[in-house]
Amino acid sequence: MLCYQVSVGLPPQDILDKLDLFVQQMKKQSQQMKEQSQEIKEQSQEMKEQSQQLRQEELRIVEERCARAEEKHWEAQLMQFTSRRKQWKIKWTQGHQVSHKWRKPAEFDGKVPWEAYQAQFELLADVNGWSDGERALQLVTCLRGQTVEVLSHLAPAQRASYRYVVEALQCHFGDLQQAEVHRSCLKVRVRCRGELLTQLAQKAESLVH
Repeated sequence: MLCYQVSVGLPPQDILDKLDLFVQQMKKQSQQMKEQSQEIKEQSQEMKEQSQQLRQEELRIVEERCARAEEKHWEAQLMQFTSRRKQWKIKWTQGHQVSHKWRKPAEFDGKVPWEAYQAQFELLADVNGWSDGERALQLVTCLRGQTVEVLSHLAPAQRASYRYVVEALQCHFGDLQQAEVHRSCLKVRVRCRGELLTQLAQKAESLVH
C-alpha cells in the first residue's frame, strides 16, 4: 500500500489566519450593510415624514385659497348688495323729494283758528322732514295780512326760531285771544238794516264758537 503526501502551498496556520481575516471582513461588511440599511430606513422614514408635511402644507394652501375665494365671493356679494342698497336709497330719496315738492303749507292770514292751522303745518313739516330752522322759514313765508305784523314784535334772531314764531302767533291768534276779540265784537254787534234775525243769530253764534 502506497501512501502519498499531499503538499500545500501555505502552512495550516496561515490558512486559519486568512480565514479569520475573511470572516472578520465579512462581519465588517455585514455590519456596514446593516448600518447602510438602517440609514436607508431612517432616510425613508424622513422622506415619508417630509412627504406628509408637504401633503399637509399643500392641503393647507388649498384650504386657504378656497377660503379666500369664498371670502372674495361674499365680499363681492356684499359690495353688490351695498351698491344696490345705495342706488335704491338714492332713488327712494329722489322720489320722496319729488313726491313732496308740492306739499307746501297753506297761507295763514289769521281768519282760521291758529291751532287748526298749526296742526296742519306741523303734519306737513314732519312729512317733509324739516328742521326747526326750516319750519321757522316756511312758517314765516306763509304769513299773510295782519299775521305778518307779528314779526315786527320779534328780534331778528327770534324770527329764525320756530318756537318764538309759534309763541307769537299763539299769543295773537290763539283760541284765547280770538275769544276775547269775538266777545268784544259781540258786545258792540247790532242788527244792520235789512238783516234778518236768523242771519244775526248765525253771526252771533259764529262769534261765540
